Amino acid sequence: MRLRAKIKKIGSPRQIDTNFMVQSVIVETDEKEPQIFEIEFYNEKIKLLKSFSKGQEVLFHIKLKGKEWISPDHKAIYLVNFLAWRAEAINGQRKKVRPKSKSKRHI
Repeated sequence: MRLRAKIKKIGSPRQIDTNFMVQSVIVETDEKEPQIFEIEFYNEKIKLLKSFSKGQEVLFHIKLKGKEWISPDHKAIYLVNFLAWRAEAINGQRKKVRPKSKSKRHI
């Protein structure tokens, strides 16, 4: 799924535990009735945000992640997160993180 939007705010990275970091960006769509979303970047994808700034228009490639949470009073609450896996500047400059190869060289 793709979402074209302007960056309103880039949050600071947060260390959730030893193996998990998250950084959020708040974006606004350019529609008759603009929509505001929070998009999350996890771990190695956080470096995608380094090349973007507030006010910049970006094409975000996202996937939706949903889950059910049961509150202390036993009511089901459904949560949805927008998780980015790629981001491109609208001017055509592509920003993509490629995973590092884990192969070992043998000499």
